Amino acid sequence: MTGKTKRGKGRRNKRGRNGRMTGRGEEDGKRRRKRRESIGGREDGQGEGKGRRAGGRKAGRREGHGRERGSKAEREGRKEEGKREMNQTMDAIIPSYRPGEKFYQLLDMLKKQRLPLGKIIVVNTERRFFDEERARGAAGERLELHHIEKRDFDHGGSRNLGVSFSDSELFLMLTDDAVPRSTELTEKISSAFLRGERIGAVYGRQLATKESSFDESYARRFNYPEQSFVKSIEDLPRLSIKTYFMSNVCCAYRRDLFDRLGGFPSPMIFNEDMVYAARLLRLGYRIAYEAEAEVYHAHCYSGLQQLRRNFDLGVSQAEHPEIFSDLRPEGEGKRLIKGNLRELLREGRAWKIPALIWKSGCKYLGYLLGKNYRRLPGRLRSALSMNKGYWRRRGGK
Repeated sequence: MTGKTKRGKGRRNKRGRNGRMTGRGEEDGKRRRKRRESIGGREDGQGEGKGRRAGGRKAGRREGHGRERGSKAEREGRKEEGKREMNQTMDAIIPSYRPGEKFYQLLDMLKKQRLPLGKIIVVNTERRFFDEERARGAAGERLELHHIEKRDFDHGGSRNLGVSFSDSELFLMLTDDAVPRSTELTEKISSAFLRGERIGAVYGRQLATKESSFDESYARRFNYPEQSFVKSIEDLPRLSIKTYFMSNVCCAYRRDLFDRLGGFPSPMIFNEDMVYAARLLRLGYRIAYEAEAEVYHAHCYSGLQQLRRNFDLGVSQAEHPEIFSDLRPEGEGKRLIKGNLRELLREGRAWKIPALIWKSGCKYLGYLLGKNYRRLPGRLRSALSMNKGYWRRRGGK
């Protein structure tokens, strides 16, 4: 049939008597067959009666939508398969020292996780301060306990020891004062490994508590936003030192990559997680931040405690110039202080500004002293440090 056709007959008139399709009608038929294959043979009855141009557009849209749905289903299938594989092989590793009430809350919450852990491995410093009966009551049969002496504790080495007792594909590092907010922590953090290719570590979100000081509460929001993201070494020009930021307060790792990188650096005064992160990213892998994997974690440090903590931070960076020498973390510190100051003014709490200035000054002074610790006498290094055992093992050097 030639010339103009009515819309209701446009496509049927493309067939000859032998049922074969010719010309443009053949192309339309191929599209319909392709569409049926992509969406499981389902076809919209209205499309059969539409005109050539309108029908072609709708068919194209449905065809594209069918491909999208099919590929999404495949992705979800692969995701679920990978999730099942990873979910079966995760252990928790917790260094502890004179653990308090939060430690037993942590063990209880780990026991209740919807995605069960294989083992809860605790590397405890000083047996005499540990209530084993209470710990086993909180953690259940999954608890595996190992004691070390205080002189043997090292931020990197003690965590490596804990990993050596695990044979899981993934392991979750926690501190003994981090309490999961919900029973979905392990599920959220393990599924984040499937967010993209080459993710080697996932760290969770830390939430302030009622005991947190005003500056710590703001720091938690500053460092742990509500949105999840993934970062790589390509983000270094944009994020600077925050590219390497992650925290062993709550962070999961792939065991194969952990072994490949030789574990955490040891000996290590502090900051073993960021040094590991830098090495992982430089190997071409990525780090995910999972905002829905939440733990409550609070400190209420005085100005002098902040000085000591940041002294150790400065030392850790000075001992790894291959990672930190070209970075200027002071910029992040200024942003943190300015943001905290604005919040205090906005909330009408200007009377807390002197305390903010005092604590911020202590942090910066401690950091500068740590970066230049080689210029300080040995006894002063130990006096300024939170980790005095580190200096004893080094003979004060």
